[in-house]
Amino acid sequence: MNSLKLLKEHDISITEFRILLLDELLKAKEPMCFDEFKTKANKTTFYRTMEQFLQKKIVHKVELDGKGYYQINKGNNALFICDICHHTQDLPLPKIDKVEVNSVLVKGVCKDCKGSE
Repeated sequence: MNSLKLLKEHDISITEFRILLLDELLKAKEPMCFDEFKTKANKTTFYRTMEQFLQKKIVHKVELDGKGYYQINKGNNALFICDICHHTQDLPLPKIDKVEVNSVLVKGVCKDCKGSE
């Protein structure tokens, strides 16, 4: 999947900034916060763009320590975040009868950090 295709599929105007943001998210192995993006813009433009991506369900957002972390929406997912090193890992989403689950955030200690205690 590429940025241009995502924007066209979701009927979002194509701009260089949106393409650059999506390119970074598509390459990212873990969710990213504002400070981690190489593509720089003012915060208002960044968050307004991310809000548009959220509304169109292109990205997922996870809140951690007061920061929003974004990743490409690969369908409904569960995300594990280590409380110590902040490493993230996708998990299979649990099936729950009669409930539509969009995302789940699981926090704890990863095996690497647990082993070093």
